[in-house]
Amino acid sequence: MNREIVKQKMKELLDVDTKSLNMRLPIALGKTQDGMICFRDLTSLHHLLIAGAAGQGKTSCLNGMIASLSKSSHWPEIVSISAKGMYELCHSNTIPLAKTEHWDAMYTLEKLNKEVEIRLKLFKEEGVRTLEEYQEKYMDYITLRYMVVIIDDYDHLILSLSPNYKHKMFGLIVNLAQKGSQVGVHLIITTQKITYDIISGCLMANFPARIAFRVDKEYESRMILYQAGAEKLDGIGKLIFSYYDEFFQLQGILT
Repeated sequence: MNREIVKQKMKELLDVDTKSLNMRLPIALGKTQDGMICFRDLTSLHHLLIAGAAGQGKTSCLNGMIASLSKSSHWPEIVSISAKGMYELCHSNTIPLAKTEHWDAMYTLEKLNKEVEIRLKLFKEEGVRTLEEYQEKYMDYITLRYMVVIIDDYDHLILSLSPNYKHKMFGLIVNLAQKGSQVGVHLIITTQKITYDIISGCLMANFPARIAFRVDKEYESRMILYQAGAEKLDGIGKLIFSYYDEFFQLQGILT
């Protein structure tokens, strides 16, 4: 895409006054039919799974989310893990992006799990249950920050590992998903391949919020959204957002 068009689209996103939305971690999902940008608070969604065929807009969707997170008054720390060996995300330099390549992904996930356990212990000692309660108690948004962990191309990352390491990494990710949101650690995972050996029920149970771009088969749509529809999406960037009883279509932000 032309660089000027990219800048214009990113400027449009960054110009939105997200502070008026009263969201801790605002993420832009896409545009409605009337051209309004639809936001959701990642802290309310807990975690987000993004799936779809190659070239349908998953990376652009992540770019938009990172740009909107950059406007959060809670200064989230972003950790990105990619199986590509190089990272494509973030056209904006407004926030630091901790880049992690596939060969040290396991180490990063282990550190994140330790951080979650440290926070759980701290909260128990302080008599609070969530990061929100901790921040309100001490009015401290700096020393203990929200963390957004982005795992791009999750399927490629898992398939690149031996069975033993695959099982270990899967366990680390599931543990983060089960315990992380309580202490301010939230996951965004993208995947292209949608099969039961990659996206298991255990993982899906911890990701009630999902975005589906166009997929090749109806069963893939049913795995992600629990109903058909994503296989019928026409046009790059078209997506369906699902979160419990919410189910609607948007045009993804193509950065």
